[in-house]
Amino acid sequence: MKKTKLLILTLFIANFSYAQSTLMDSLIQKNYSTFKKNNNNAFEGKGWTTLQDEMSKSNSVLLGEQHFTNEVPYFTNAVIKNIKFDNYILEIDQYTINTISAKINSLSPAELDKFRN
Repeated sequence: MKKTKLLILTLFIANFSYAQSTLMDSLIQKNYSTFKKNNNNAFEGKGWTTLQDEMSKSNSVLLGEQHFTNEVPYFTNAVIKNIKFDNYILEIDQYTINTISAKINSLSPAELDKFRN
């Protein structure tokens, strides 16, 4: 009897997880769109237009990344150039902190303004 219950439970769990996977696959198939980087290091495509529209409607946007990937700076710069945010918060490393601190302490106000822009 225990073996029968275990078998039925196993089949139920396998079927349930398959149903979730099938639902997720169908939702992705209906709603996905893509974009690509062109020769000018800008992005184009339906996916890029959709992302811009959604980000401009939001009051908070979080960009995640996998460390040490070359695409992240291009993507982040493209987002910042195309969407104006009230606040921009960035996680940086100690090397970047030292570089920015040195610029703040050594540049004239005009040069610092140019560096900031």
